[in-house]
Amino acid sequence: MDLLRDHELLVNEHDRVYRYSRVRAILAYALLVAGCIALFVAGQREQALILRFAAVFTGACLYLARRFALARFRDSNWLVRANDNGLYVHLRSYLNYHFPADDLTVAFIPYREIGGAHAVRERREVPEMSRSGRTVSVQSVRMAELELTCDTGPLGAALAEERARPAPRVATWYGNSGVRYQHEPVTLVEPGRLRLTWECVPSVETFLAALGRYVSIRKSETRSTSYTDLDALSRAEQEQRLAELARSGQLVAAITTARRLYGYDLRQASEYVESLRAGQRRSA
Repeated sequence: MDLLRDHELLVNEHDRVYRYSRVRAILAYALLVAGCIALFVAGQREQALILRFAAVFTGACLYLARRFALARFRDSNWLVRANDNGLYVHLRSYLNYHFPADDLTVAFIPYREIGGAHAVRERREVPEMSRSGRTVSVQSVRMAELELTCDTGPLGAALAEERARPAPRVATWYGNSGVRYQHEPVTLVEPGRLRLTWECVPSVETFLAALGRYVSIRKSETRSTSYTDLDALSRAEQEQRLAELARSGQLVAAITTARRLYGYDLRQASEYVESLRAGQRRSA
């Protein structure tokens, strides 16, 4: 296994590239823009101030969220690149394209170092807060897991560095700010097991079918994980679940759960969950 920088990739036009869908981004954004325009037109026609306000508010949110769509049209939008020698795996989220380009954010894994692979469909129960109190959101997540036979210590260190890396500060009209998206599609679950959260196109089945030319493909798995009832678990198990929750993008849910479990205030819970997400154990 080798760790590389983005610009060190040997890109070939015949590479099989798995990236986040640009078409879906266009369709979703176009649908939201159409809804915003429809609200504004309805507000003008019916002289309804609340509809016009909703349209303006939605438009402002769309402007602020434009980078979610634009990021999919950058060269950094990919999760896996495959060629005849092995896989390039992108350790950095495509949303954090503004981070320094000199970081080691790509792992090249030769096929001979992949002992096997399989697909996973995981059903997750995630806590949510609403006006009616605690509710549960059920999510279905697709993943690909690679069984690695090489030393994964350097890979684990690179992933930990990426999780702990602070957002670059940028001067704006309202001061210096830094933006970091809590999107971590690549996780070293344990030494020798690399998990890829699959939100890409083509599908995970297509990826594994192509990978099957070089490595053994295991039977797919179905799992169920609950992040709602953590009270009966040990402190170490609770911390593991909270870290998983934060790394999956459910940062608010992880913070809310930590406050309920340990009686922390908002600042304490935020710092605690962030330390777990970055792989730093804290005392009770």
